[in-house]
Amino acid sequence: MNLFLRLSTIAFIILIFSACSIKTNYPDSWSELKIPKENKILLNGKFECSGRLMYDGANINNGIVYLPSFIKMKDYKEGECDEVHIKQDDANSINVIIFKSNKAIEKKVLKLNKDYVYNDNYILMKKYEYSEAAEIIGYTSKNKYFKLTKNNDLIIERKSSMYGVLIFVVPVAISDNSFMLFKEKSNKYKERNTNPKAD
Repeated sequence: MNLFLRLSTIAFIILIFSACSIKTNYPDSWSELKIPKENKILLNGKFECSGRLMYDGANINNGIVYLPSFIKMKDYKEGECDEVHIKQDDANSINVIIFKSNKAIEKKVLKLNKDYVYNDNYILMKKYEYSEAAEIIGYTSKNKYFKLTKNNDLIIERKSSMYGVLIFVVPVAISDNSFMLFKEKSNKYKERNTNPKAD
């Protein structure tokens, strides 16, 4: 066995023992997910701005998350919205409008293959970045899967992973996932002003 093969084998064994994975199951108390078959699921609905976070079977940080934070809205400030309207007429674009006090404060159009792709007919937003923590250097991925329940609530499943080295020697692999629930607004609304920043 040559030196390279020996080192590769040792590194692989170390990686196995330095891998960490946290698996969060979809909560039984939430509405059942719509399962796409042949057609892609289109996101359409009016959703609450704040939602619930479920991670490793428990609510983290009081379990409150905000939907605009996961759609990369430019002018949004955390907590400063009442509801989010998402309209998708076809698979190629998604229209998003944020409302505060019955007024639209920001609009955004997400484009297929630029802002999102489809994975198993679910909308997927990808993010990869190089990171240097205090003791770990490597690459992280943060993927967000957008799904709908049979009650038409919005579910975001976030899957994160990191691959790198610890103190320049030990290879590490870390992965976890979490679920976020944003309820569909059940009450009916009057015709709204959909021109951001307008009086």
